[in-house]
Amino acid sequence: MAPKRRPADSVSSYTSSDSDLEGSNPRRSKKRQRRSRAGAGAAADSSSEDEARPLRVYIVQAKLTPDAINELYQLVEDFASSRPETEAMEMELCSDAKKADIVVTAVHMKPRLERHIDWSIAMIKSYPNVITNGTFEADVSKLPGMGGKIAFKVEEYLETGSIPEAQTTLASERYQALSTFVSIYGIGPAKARQFYDMGMRNISDLQRYHDITPDSQPKTPAEVDALLTQLDDNPDNFTPNGKRIPKSRDKPPDITVPVALALKGELEIPIPRDEVEEIRDVVMRELEDLQPDCVSTIVGGYRRGKPKSNDVDIVISHSDPIRGKDIIPSLCNRLTARLYKKGLVTHVMHLSGFHSYNALRTEHWDTLEKALTVFKLPPKPGVERLHRRLDLIFTLPDTYWTAVIGWTGSKMFQRDLRLWAKKEKGMKFDSVALTRRHDTRRYLPKSEKEVFDILGLPWIDPTMRNADA
Repeated sequence: MAPKRRPADSVSSYTSSDSDLEGSNPRRSKKRQRRSRAGAGAAADSSSEDEARPLRVYIVQAKLTPDAINELYQLVEDFASSRPETEAMEMELCSDAKKADIVVTAVHMKPRLERHIDWSIAMIKSYPNVITNGTFEADVSKLPGMGGKIAFKVEEYLETGSIPEAQTTLASERYQALSTFVSIYGIGPAKARQFYDMGMRNISDLQRYHDITPDSQPKTPAEVDALLTQLDDNPDNFTPNGKRIPKSRDKPPDITVPVALALKGELEIPIPRDEVEEIRDVVMRELEDLQPDCVSTIVGGYRRGKPKSNDVDIVISHSDPIRGKDIIPSLCNRLTARLYKKGLVTHVMHLSGFHSYNALRTEHWDTLEKALTVFKLPPKPGVERLHRRLDLIFTLPDTYWTAVIGWTGSKMFQRDLRLWAKKEKGMKFDSVALTRRHDTRRYLPKSEKEVFDILGLPWIDPTMRNADA
């Protein structure tokens, strides 16, 4: 059976091994189709004696125009139609492009903002009222994207208080191990799977892998400090020729997996709101001495009203829109170095530089300076200070409010906002800028509300933006 014709924006695109298939010449297209029919016919004749072989497919990376994709699907159909109708259409992966019948050159994905988004869960999460059996039937079940499967799961949870399928996943050894591994800074999904395939299942396995014995695992803040000093004095940083890179006195050390393991216990402890504010006050006092007249906003979960936060995010700019353009660049590095010398920043996870806006770019360049750090408040009698995640985001004055909205979150709220800007207003919005797509004109809002006004939306209080699943 021949495969059915797919539209131009279908999931995959197919091509023969000819290198010039992207051309739009109709004569060439017809010649290719005739060659394909002839070749396919020959293949069909030769297979009459032997068992029919699968269609060999080779996958590469490329981009094709919609017209080329339509032509290539026609080639696939022509090849399939040349086979006896009683034979099923089978395919197998091929490692040699020269031996392949079809070369898959691209995978057409949905737009970035529409991928990996569970709209129905976000709608349930952001529903303003308590969901009961009564309200679910009357209102929630009618929300867009609320399909039968999701509706069944919600009803199941309302009746039993749990979802067996989710409980099974959460209880699986693989899920628990991978979730534990990716909670360590420096370990992403790929590395976590690699550790799992090596037989590791828990933190103890990771510690043994990185030569951290159970006896050396810190249990108190003082023991954490002692272990960090030991790890920082013996960095695993070497040049390509094997020479050790000396520790810098002016630059905070980068966080490594052993350091992240040592800090895991403290970094997992939620940060209360009063400590978040104290961290902001300490940072801004140091910044005022370094560069007066700066302004800041605590963003993230704190701004969305959460009683405790996993980390502290602070957006910083200058109060003068003219002078600030010259002051903000490089301020991130200067403040981070100052906080390190003061013993407040202990490690850096990421430190990015400043990029000026370029109207010729179709995509927004990240013009924000960011320092993702590990921070510890100064000693205080009777109070145990813990290491905390602190992200400092520096932005120019004219993009301050887009940065505040972008870093306030939640992720799902931001995705919805970006999709609205694109689909309904023909704009591009993110924490870097708000621009018009067809001519890259920039909007320079003077307040957070003005951003919503430009997008044609009512202002939404940050506490109502907790839409993540």
